[in-house]
Amino acid sequence: MAQVKKINMKNPNVKLPVYDVIMDDENPELGMEKISLVKDPANKKMFIAFEDHQKKTKLLFSEDRQLVTCALMQPDDLIYRNQGGEEFYVKYSSTTIEQMVHKFMKEGRTKEINVEHSVDVSGVYVVEIACTDASRGVNGPEGLELKDGSAWCTLKVDNPKVWESVKDKTFEGISLEGLFGMKQEFKKQESLPKNLPSSTIDIILDPEASYKAKYKALVNDIANKK
Repeated sequence: MAQVKKINMKNPNVKLPVYDVIMDDENPELGMEKISLVKDPANKKMFIAFEDHQKKTKLLFSEDRQLVTCALMQPDDLIYRNQGGEEFYVKYSSTTIEQMVHKFMKEGRTKEINVEHSVDVSGVYVVEIACTDASRGVNGPEGLELKDGSAWCTLKVDNPKVWESVKDKTFEGISLEGLFGMKQEFKKQESLPKNLPSSTIDIILDPEASYKAKYKALVNDIANKK
């Protein structure tokens, strides 16, 4: 599974298919399963925390409270994928985002946290998770620029090793992982990429080998000190 990255805009004539990520009530296996602390989040939103944001968010964040807040997903943002050499985009609607958040909470997954989509950690858990909804007056935290229908969450980090890694910016954001359905957005007649699974897409990110090597020792250290 390839790392999410930006498409090379030097070749604007290349038109990639776009797939809507969807939930399916008839398939209970689909949905957001875990939240991961990562160096490079797919949504490109970094944590709100520490001194540079304390004036704006003093009621939510301080080092003493060991809280970090970040966007989980924003509606209609295109996320580049390369699976088996087949390039495409996926995007989430506000409806899908709301459905996955509700299912995540319903299943009691607030302690399902890992680092770099590889090692589960203890002492880190979700204390806030919500979707922005202008119709109900539900906004995101001050300091996060979120579209209406976006999901955001706050993690409480009691694990001292993980907290140090947040403070030194080893981890700069959060990413979701899970299994979801896919439906192609047709704007013209296009064929389905050959190597895609027929009904689900694994959203887990897999950083490049050099990146893995850089953080392998840290991830193992965290695992050993759970």
